Amino acid sequence: RIVRAANHGAVSMWRSCFGPWTSAPSALQIRSMAQDEVLIALAWAETEGWEPGLADITPFTAPDPSAFMGAWLRGRLVACISVVRYDEHFAFVGFYIVDPQYRGQGYGMALWTAAMERAGCRRVGLDGVVSMAAAYEKSGFTAEFRTLRQCGQVPHNADEVLKEPSRLTIRPYEPGHTTALVAFEAQNNLFPAERRSFLEAWCGGTGSTCVLAFHDGELRGYGVIRPTVSRSFKIGPLFAMDINAAQA
Repeated sequence: RIVRAANHGAVSMWRSCFGPWTSAPSALQIRSMAQDEVLIALAWAETEGWEPGLADITPFTAPDPSAFMGAWLRGRLVACISVVRYDEHFAFVGFYIVDPQYRGQGYGMALWTAAMERAGCRRVGLDGVVSMAAAYEKSGFTAEFRTLRQCGQVPHNADEVLKEPSRLTIRPYEPGHTTALVAFEAQNNLFPAERRSFLEAWCGGTGSTCVLAFHDGELRGYGVIRPTVSRSFKIGPLFAMDINAAQA
């Protein structure tokens, strides 16, 4: 099995409210995407080498059913983006892709403009490729940190190499664990908003495996691994209070 984690050569960025925005070209139709249309965005993401998960649509639309937006030119999808509004204060942008045939013609910027309007005055986060960081900065974003991808074959003796510490109890995710996950993320400032519906879909999604590490009934960490469109596996998130919980 191939296991991949995080994003290769990416930078996480944030911005606050600003505007106004310019209008889209008159020939361009911008609207929310239906689920079958989002499958096109997943295929584009695979082509870009992003390796989205097989069941990624459901978690991202759980907190915001209209999160995926597209731009159509005379009936043809030419660009896509997602703007997940987790609450009244925070949104996250992703899946920003323009069909290579239509790049450099203003269609992507028109969709970007509509996406920022949808985000409104929320704080907005995104993971972008390093080469685009300067462009995002022009839209008011500032870089926070870099993320790197680690990939490789899982050794056959992985269970022997990473032995479970005896003081920890490892449990598979169940819906009843969601409240503990929400509290764990809030107490440790792991995400800028509560994302209960996302976590339920992400941790319990088709093909995904989520495990939680407990010590004396206290949640010490959790991790998720999910299959991708290329039939590899991706780990994330993996949050732990210490190295023992991380290894477990």
